Amino acid sequence: MDTVGDEKDENCEENEEGAPMRRTFSVEDLLDEVEKICYDASGTSKVEMVVRLWKDGFTVNDEEFRSYSIPKNQDFLDSIKRGELPAEWGSRAEEEELEISVEDLTEENYVPRKKAFHPFSGRGYRLGRITDVHDFVARCQRRCPPFVLTTSVPIRELGDKELSLEEADLSNAVIVQRPLDTQSPFGHS
Repeated sequence: MDTVGDEKDENCEENEEGAPMRRTFSVEDLLDEVEKICYDASGTSKVEMVVRLWKDGFTVNDEEFRSYSIPKNQDFLDSIKRGELPAEWGSRAEEEELEISVEDLTEENYVPRKKAFHPFSGRGYRLGRITDVHDFVARCQRRCPPFVLTTSVPIRELGDKELSLEEADLSNAVIVQRPLDTQSPFGHS
């Protein structure tokens, strides 16, 4: 096996506990070999796989950090060095075209990136009148028993369906669906 450089200062570094970590690859070898890996799958989708090499390990597509000291991770990098697709990507390559790139950040220690906050990732509906809300609730339920819309506490029934949400003073309010055939909430009539 061709390991680059037996010089201690280039390929052997200390981890947090002071134990030496050994990198058995060179960044140049990985960059050269990744250009040779070309797997064109029958599918039409193209997926970019970015391997970022840090001083103390690597990441793939900014996912979980992987230490160089773990044999499974070293096997992954060795596959790329040999010009082979890493085994863990084998099934993906059958369905997608993988475009692999390597970024050399070996002068820096890995620092986790803050995850992007997505407060709402669902589908939105623009609703303007109480009728729209009522119709939306009725469409979302297959067997919807008769119901009434109310506000939360204090409970106020939203009977005038022709009012807009703004006219009914419901901006930033909670609207509750209550079945008609039950007793009043909290035992009150």
